[in-house]
Amino acid sequence: MTLEVNPFIDQKETEKILKMRSLLWNSLKEWNAMYDKRSTISFTEIKVGEFQEPLAKYRGICSLLEKEIIKNAVLSHLKGKVDQIGIIMPIISALKNEYLKEWHWAEIKQLLGNDLKLAD
Repeated sequence: MTLEVNPFIDQKETEKILKMRSLLWNSLKEWNAMYDKRSTISFTEIKVGEFQEPLAKYRGICSLLEKEIIKNAVLSHLKGKVDQIGIIMPIISALKNEYLKEWHWAEIKQLLGNDLKLAD
């Protein structure tokens, strides 16, 4: 007598999938809320250090989700948003360097081709 193979995913696997998808959607919601709150502050008010912890957290979440679930559009969307801030933050950090002189700013403005509005 042989046992018939069950084609259904077992309960633990289903729970894992649901947990990962819940993590994905909750992370996207939290990231959007954090981004919306911080995107309205002026350049002079940005504290680069405040972005480092959330950035590391969401990079870790994206990495975990990439390993645990099949890639999908929502995960790609979240990862894209996190990666975008990851690219921008070192630039903001460099621009917030307290040792930048007026001639540095003149050169930066010339390279960018416009006058930067750094304060409201």
